Amino acid sequence: MIESADDRLSAWASGICPGAEVALAWSDAPADKRPRVVCYLLELAAAPPSRPISSGRGAALQYAARYLITTVSADRRDEHRLLGLLIASALDHPDFDVDLAGLSSATWIALHQVPRPGFIIQVLLRRERAEPTGHLVRELVVQDAVLTGLAGQVVGPAARPLAGARLEIPAMNRSTYTDQRGRFTFPGIPADPLPSLMRVLARGRQLEIDPSRLIAKDRTLTITFPITET
Repeated sequence: MIESADDRLSAWASGICPGAEVALAWSDAPADKRPRVVCYLLELAAAPPSRPISSGRGAALQYAARYLITTVSADRRDEHRLLGLLIASALDHPDFDVDLAGLSSATWIALHQVPRPGFIIQVLLRRERAEPTGHLVRELVVQDAVLTGLAGQVVGPAARPLAGARLEIPAMNRSTYTDQRGRFTFPGIPADPLPSLMRVLARGRQLEIDPSRLIAKDRTLTITFPITET
């Protein structure tokens, strides 16, 4: 996309200043001493995305390229004449946003160039997003799921409550910890079927269980964690 802006500016400057060399970078003066138009890419700037078009495509990708435009010539009057032609044309160009403020002295020093008159042209670069492909939905099936809470307790040897144990339900990306009495609660868990895997982590060890095999009729769950008390 940026190279297309390079080409547009080069063609524009060549048409306004026939016979002058058009350069995209700073360099020594040409051997034939021709005047030069410099179109130097300073920076890229954000540009707000356009509205989606009626075909259903998303907003186009777009940003702006900001170019410094200046002239160099052995004849200072000719240099000024070319710069005036370029400014007049740029201000009248429908695709150019012109900033006549020029560059600060600090910027010229950063470019290792002697300060000279110039102006900035901002060119909008735009690319349409490809229309997303999709599949026709022919049938939509909605299944009801009854949600309930799943509560219980984690205990160690001698049925002592195990506090601070981490419980995970990987299929639902859910986790919780036991309180001081080893109790835990998972709200909003499908009642039928229950998740088939629950993971318990404590004291540097891990236990995997199937809750449906351990749950009581009152829907409480007691998990015995095999650890050695010291």
